[in-house]
Order: sequence, then structure tokens, then C-alpha cells
Amino acid sequence: MKTIPDESTCIFGSSVLLKHLKALIGEVDGVREARDIEYIHRTRVASRRLRSALTIFKDSYPQKTILDWQDDIKKITKALGAARDVDVQVDCLRKIDSGLSQKQYRSGIRRILLRLNQQRTKLQTHVITTLDNLEKKHTLERMYLSLNDIVGDKNITEINYTNNIYKQAQAIILTRLESFLSFNEYLFQPELMKELHEMRISAKSFRYAMENLSSLYNEQLMKPIEIVRGFQEILGKIHDCDVWGLFLPRFMEDERRRVVKYCGQAGPFTSMIPGILFFRDNRKSERDRLYRKFTTEWQRIENQPWNAIKEIIISPLTR
Repeated sequence: MKTIPDESTCIFGSSVLLKHLKALIGEVDGVREARDIEYIHRTRVASRRLRSALTIFKDSYPQKTILDWQDDIKKITKALGAARDVDVQVDCLRKIDSGLSQKQYRSGIRRILLRLNQQRTKLQTHVITTLDNLEKKHTLERMYLSLNDIVGDKNITEINYTNNIYKQAQAIILTRLESFLSFNEYLFQPELMKELHEMRISAKSFRYAMENLSSLYNEQLMKPIEIVRGFQEILGKIHDCDVWGLFLPRFMEDERRRVVKYCGQAGPFTSMIPGILFFRDNRKSERDRLYRKFTTEWQRIENQPWNAIKEIIISPLTR
């Protein structure tokens, strides 16, 4: 049965959504112009936070409205995600290329860069099309007007919240904490790429939930949020290395075929092999280093932040 939220919950949820919506709207022009890869990054993050908040506060709005909003924002996240992933890969390769002292590796590194830049150009077209469709539907404008109508000129810090919102917040945070910690059994099996990637996704979901609800707890969750952010980021970097491990063998085969097709023989491809293999080994070494760092930090903190989170979210309900 759908829970009917009280007025304070609706106002709080709308204020959180409005904050993320404003952040997203403020980056759109930069994304269109592709002036800097950070525009894509910030807009993607804003869209993810917005989607997380829509899930948390969905009962405060008509079901059809919330489903439409979720569907449209998901399309933004997906388009931006594909572009951002390539941006990260290009940035990594550029840094490697700029630090190379061995000339025999440059041909391979720069050929990967060439293909990724070509892919990124195509993805930018999809990003623009997604934003154009959103603009035609007036989704962001309609969201803003609806949310602003609820929040109005109310001072969020002066609202007296009922136990209902704290019970809801507690249930959400505890559920996502348990989901995150359920991956503990896989931590010391470095070969489990899928599980470590899923743990990163769980960490992201957990972190966004805490961020969206943190003001209910006078920002006491900020330290645990930073700890989860740290784990999410390092797991993300491990996943990036795993993606390279899967990408490079396919890239080598595809590029060899492309060279044979246009040159009649694989000779020109031979000069690229040392650089590609060098980069493959570099990413493997980096993955090993990151994994050691991750497990060391996990063992160091033990259960301290998780116990602290439980105490923080229980406190308002015991007053």
C-alpha cells in the first residue's frame, strides 16, 4: 500500500530534488558545447543524484508524473554515461602518452586514442539529441515549476519534521547499508570483477541516499559519506582497469582486421603492438595496486563507520 507522506516530507523531498535539478540545468549549455569534459561529469552526477532522490521521494508525487520524470532523467544519465566513460579513457591515455619516454610505444597508444576520439564524436551527437528531445518535452522546465510551487519561499531549516520522514530515512539508509555490506564476502577474491563492480554500484546508491537525507541529521553523515565515496571511487578505478582488460584484446583484433582491409597486409599494425601491450600491462599493474589499497583501507576501518551510521539515523527516533 502506498504511504501518503505528510506536508513536511513533501517539502523536504521537493527541496532536495530542486537542488539537484538546478545543478543539472546549470551545466546543460556546457555539455552542448563540449567545452570541458567536467561539464559531462557534473551533469551526469547531478542526474544520478536526481534519480536517487526521485526514488526516495516518489510517494510525494502522482505516479504518472514520477514515472515520466524518472524515464526522462534516466535517458540523460545513460547518454551522458557513455560519453563520460570514453572521456575517462581518453584522459587516461593522454596522461600515459604525455609521460612516455619509449617512442616504440607511441604508435599503439595513439591509435587507441584515435579510435576513442572518433567514438566520442559520435556519442556527442547522441548527447545533443537526448538534450534536444528533453527540451522539446519541456521536462526540466515542468519539473522546476512543480517543485518550486511546493517549496515556495519556505525556510527548509525551520520546518519541524515528523517521525514519518525519519522512519522512512532510516529504512532507506539501513537497506542500502546492508546491500553494500553484503559484498563483504567477495572482497578478498580479486578475480571477481562482476561482484566488485556491483559493489561499486551499491556504494554509489548508498552514498547518494545518505547525501539526499543528510540534512535531516544536521550533516552528521558527512564523514561516513566521504568514507563511502572513497570506496566507490577506488572500486570505480578498479572497474576502469577491468574494462581496459576486456577492451584491448578486442581492439587489437579489430584494428588488425581494419589494417589488413585497407593495406592488404598486417605490416603497419605490427608497430602498434608494443604500445598496446605496454598499456595492457600498465593497467594490470594499476589494478593490482588499487586492489591492495582498497582491501587495506577496508580492513583498517573495520565496522566503525557502519556502526556510526546506525547510531546517527536512530537518534531522532529516540528523543
